[in-house]
Amino acid sequence: MGLRSGTGFIGGPIFPILFIGGTTGIIVNQIFPEIPLALAFTCMLAAVPGSIVAAPFSLVLLVAILTQVGALQTSPIVIAVATSFLTVSLLKFAATQRRSAAGASR
Repeated sequence: MGLRSGTGFIGGPIFPILFIGGTTGIIVNQIFPEIPLALAFTCMLAAVPGSIVAAPFSLVLLVAILTQVGALQTSPIVIAVATSFLTVSLLKFAATQRRSAAGASR
């Protein structure tokens, strides 16, 4: 993102995060060849930004339209986005609870 900002590219932080997600999907396919490339790519393309941006439904639609997958192939994308979003949300909640418990014990 520093390169994007330094060169004057406008477009926000979403598209670099999408690129990171797609690249991560390709890496997952290289590490685990039994996972199809299309499945790994589309799921990670949506799951990585889904963990950061609080718009999971929009990301599912964006990736489904961008990659032109069918209706049946959209269900793994929904599961991947929901899992990443809920995991990060629960980790934030646990960290908040831990901080408030530590503050209350003082």
